[in-house]
Amino acid sequence: MSRRLPLVCTAVLGAAFAAGCGGPSKEEYAKEANGICSQIQKDLRSVSQGGQTNNPTEINTRTDQAVKAFSVGVEKIKALDPPGGDAGKQAEQFSAAFERFLNEDYRPGVEKLQAAVSSRDRKAVQTAALGLRSINTQDVNRLAGQLGVSECASGG
Repeated sequence: MSRRLPLVCTAVLGAAFAAGCGGPSKEEYAKEANGICSQIQKDLRSVSQGGQTNNPTEINTRTDQAVKAFSVGVEKIKALDPPGGDAGKQAEQFSAAFERFLNEDYRPGVEKLQAAVSSRDRKAVQTAALGLRSINTQDVNRLAGQLGVSECASGG
């Protein structure tokens, strides 16, 4: 009987350890991701604190800073340990959608805006700005909402 007790204890401890290695809970993941998205929003507010400007250099500097805020945030989201199970799959989809938003929509939109600003083409500036405002973020918002990442679901 005394030999079985250590074996049972080892099995129980091993199972508890294995359960703990499945990554963070969905709630822990959401808390970390919300912190990252909150920082992105803070960085974006900081970029816009100078008010509106017509100076092309200033506009390009600010838009570069906005892209950097999103880039840093996306890299941090990608670096998070995903939760286990279905929430982990959702976290991977969320991370991929956020990265697509940055690389396929936001960054190219900013580049178009910067080119238009540099050429001082008002119509092109208006078109590029409208394009940025109309980026479809439904995929990112839906996945963020499913994970409880409310700070990302409202941004983007």
